[in-house]
Amino acid sequence: YQDEQRKRFAIAQELGHLFLHMGYKTNAEIWEKQADKVPFQEKDPEKVRQANEFAAALLMPRYIFFLTLEAASDIAESGKRTIHMQAVADFFNVSLSAAYTRAKIFGII
Repeated sequence: YQDEQRKRFAIAQELGHLFLHMGYKTNAEIWEKQADKVPFQEKDPEKVRQANEFAAALLMPRYIFFLTLEAASDIAESGKRTIHMQAVADFFNVSLSAAYTRAKIFGII
């Protein structure tokens, strides 16, 4: 069983494999080499990472992600900034883990 958030991320990840690694609409030569045009079970950790980053970028576009981070932040009197990552995840309808991963990509956390 997968919740809606995980399903959305999995679909976006598969699109990443389709475009980045299978060449669909991006590299005719690679695409023509695909025997059955069916996404494969990727075992290469680097390709999985790339597809995950593609999915995160698709579901949480950079500009909107930064605006959402700002809206979900509080500044304490001490000057310390607190980001409410669950609010960010909820806004994009992704898991908390996916929102944290996107923030890590940008070096925010």
